[in-house]
Amino acid sequence: MDFDKDQKVKHMKPVDLVHLSKQTFGSKDLETEVLGLFLSHSVQCINRLKAAQTDKDWADAAHSIKGSARAIGAWVIGERAEVYERQAAKGELSDKIAAIHEIESLVDETNSYITDLIEAA
Repeated sequence: MDFDKDQKVKHMKPVDLVHLSKQTFGSKDLETEVLGLFLSHSVQCINRLKAAQTDKDWADAAHSIKGSARAIGAWVIGERAEVYERQAAKGELSDKIAAIHEIESLVDETNSYITDLIEAA
């Protein structure tokens, strides 16, 4: 990642609220529902990554995280999950453990942001 992109990522909110609003047709109730679904689904996906026994299991879990993240505009999670999905068959166990820690950290940060949004609604 180059310097300019690193700086942009550091200043991005975990969820693109403009994208989310477009996806939910401006409905705050639907936004809250979709964000709540992401909260639970993202944790389930992390658990699926941790439990993956095969490269296919790993790729499927990463794909699920990618799709859920992109649906709400959590671009950083979506981008990282896509990388890990593509690398499923190439990664060593230590690489996968590091990937889980990174994705889990990003999900935790995003879920904390979402919880604050929901509580403020």
